[in-house]
Amino acid sequence: MRKHIVAAFAVIALHLSVSAADGWVEDFQTALDLAEKQKKDLLLDFTGSDWCGWCIKLKKEVFDQEAFKKKAPEHFILVEIDFPRKTPVKAANKELGSIFEVQGYPTIILTDPQGRAYARTGYQAGGPEKYLEHLAELRNVKKERDALFAQAAKEEGVKKAKLLDEALSQLEAQKVLIGYEEEVEQLKEADKENKAGLKNKYLAQEQMEDVLKDVKKTRDVKGALTKIDKIIADLNPPGPTKQRLFLVKASLLRASQDEKGMLEALTAAQQADPLSEMGERLKKVIDEIEKKMAVQPPEKKQ
Repeated sequence: MRKHIVAAFAVIALHLSVSAADGWVEDFQTALDLAEKQKKDLLLDFTGSDWCGWCIKLKKEVFDQEAFKKKAPEHFILVEIDFPRKTPVKAANKELGSIFEVQGYPTIILTDPQGRAYARTGYQAGGPEKYLEHLAELRNVKKERDALFAQAAKEEGVKKAKLLDEALSQLEAQKVLIGYEEEVEQLKEADKENKAGLKNKYLAQEQMEDVLKDVKKTRDVKGALTKIDKIIADLNPPGPTKQRLFLVKASLLRASQDEKGMLEALTAAQQADPLSEMGERLKKVIDEIEKKMAVQPPEKKQ
């Protein structure tokens, strides 16, 4: 998990500039202040304005249209976070991209007035009206999140943990489980004896993130594999989390060119949560790899 996201924004804001052209703001702290005062959410547009074809298309087809300009500001403070190529990218924009784990453009992140993300999307065909409908559907994720958090606040123990997990899992499905450290800590405390398996689920996720962060810096794949195996053995997390751990292991083994070990890890991932969408996909992937390995010629003896 990352540091509390709002605290990070306070540092970032020192380096940003402000632009209110066409109703869009470039300064994130200004956007947060406006969102709090006006009780609106934020729409963050991570874009490559001078090179990204889909970004330019989204702007032309949706953001520049009068229907969007008129309706979207009723619910959102619009924030442009640009990654141009013809001019230097602002350091603060790079930091925001890192915080929100942006990997492609355009990426649209929706947050509440406190800057906590609740949905992620991108280009959608159909023009401004369709896009506004899409945004309205995504805003329901926040409503469900808040309703579950409110219910959880009234409960204790496993029941509280399950309600928090339901809300956090919805955010995870949107790929925006960022900045919810307080709720995760509440969940672990509520299920402190791991009766529901939820404490170990989130401990495993945290430790997995630490491993990925560390291997990215150190390139110590062997050490990372050892740590992944220890997480699985020590915490024995629920199926979906265990599946992700085995997928990380498979990825590391692939980087090590250990095809046999990768196949074993993929098989373990499939067996960890066989009825899930990923479990079904892995069946096909494993079958294809096994067929490929079966027809490979044996290695020549030296």
